[in-house]
Amino acid sequence: MEPLFSESTNRRALARRLGAALVLVASLLILSPAAKADSTDFDFAQGLMDRGYFSLAQIEFQRMVDDPRLGATEKKEGELGLCLLRAKKALSVSAGYREGQDPSNVLAEFGASEAAFESFLSANPTHPRISDAIFEFCTMLQNKGSFLGQLVDEAKESGSRKLDQYTEETIRTFDKAIQYYDRVLAEVGHAKEGDPLYTRKTQARFYYSLAHYYKGRSLPVEHMSRIPALDRAVSTLEDFLWDHEDTVSGYYAFIYKGLAHGELGQYKDAIENLQNVLTSLNPADESDPRLKELVMNMICEAGLHLGRVCNKAKEAGGFNLQQIAADALEAHYAAVPASVNNRYGQLALLEAAKAMLGIFEFNKALKYAQDVSDAASRSGAAWGRGNKIRADRLIAEIFAVAPEGAIRPDPVLLWRAAEGKFSQGEY
Repeated sequence: MEPLFSESTNRRALARRLGAALVLVASLLILSPAAKADSTDFDFAQGLMDRGYFSLAQIEFQRMVDDPRLGATEKKEGELGLCLLRAKKALSVSAGYREGQDPSNVLAEFGASEAAFESFLSANPTHPRISDAIFEFCTMLQNKGSFLGQLVDEAKESGSRKLDQYTEETIRTFDKAIQYYDRVLAEVGHAKEGDPLYTRKTQARFYYSLAHYYKGRSLPVEHMSRIPALDRAVSTLEDFLWDHEDTVSGYYAFIYKGLAHGELGQYKDAIENLQNVLTSLNPADESDPRLKELVMNMICEAGLHLGRVCNKAKEAGGFNLQQIAADALEAHYAAVPASVNNRYGQLALLEAAKAMLGIFEFNKALKYAQDVSDAASRSGAAWGRGNKIRADRLIAEIFAVAPEGAIRPDPVLLWRAAEGKFSQGEY
């Protein structure tokens, strides 16, 4: 199977070209094929790490560091392995974080990983694996920054006093990632397709753009660096799409470019980029179950972000953006009804319901929220429980704002509305 950043010129043949694309940012903690280790010991320890055997991997990497029979280069490989392990553990811990929990343990893991990488890079500027180390450091910073961005969003919502602290740390982290991505691109920027370094160049270009996007969206609206960061994200993603439009990374570039346009208030461009993903792909075109899931996730994420952008702005340039979102997401749901069983698909349909509510289509809004509540109840997953709560709260809101007689009473829905109010502490 080919990696996330392999090339294709045929959208219908997406499945045949992008089998390894199921793993996104987290997967890049694993060394790319162009940078694969020569050391059998390193390969063995890395294999343990990749399979989640962190304790055994740590023993093996530490043994490389301590083994008197190994030369200095191999010992340093062991040190790099310990850096990779710290990054992997930090990402694993962050994946278990839930909103409202104390994030100090996650931040400590990322902090230890950052310190370990910086120590290795400072002490080993001429090591054969230095470019590998820099790239993996960038990836770790990207993951840390994404987690901090989540904390920024939570702090904004809750009015936490830590908002400024999290914002400053997010900016610092992405600025550092951008600085190191510049180093990677300076080294591999010459690589052409077919060159072993071309995959790394493509990865670095994509995540360099994302670092600018996440930096920009984390900044307060009035901050002088916000618009330049988002503009930079748009321009670099535009350049990226010239070379990679018909790849999985290209479709994700459309999503992030749309999000950056949305943050800049450029809603026409935001909608155009997100709709491109929503209308270009369909899981039914894929035969491989893993690729069906990948495509489903992509289109559902695009739909979710389209709904959020339009519902947040409501209206711009004389256009009713909620009407646009309602029409687009209604067409998406009709084309891909199975999206109601997808985590992001459910969130997208809730955005569709909010858009319907905004244009006074009360019965359609109610149907979408009801569909999500039913599907979320069947999922059995933790995210399903969360989505059911969101759906039931929205059902309660729809009943609260709909004019008398606009909705035909349904005992089941009335009960869900009561549950939604109860979950918000209204009873």
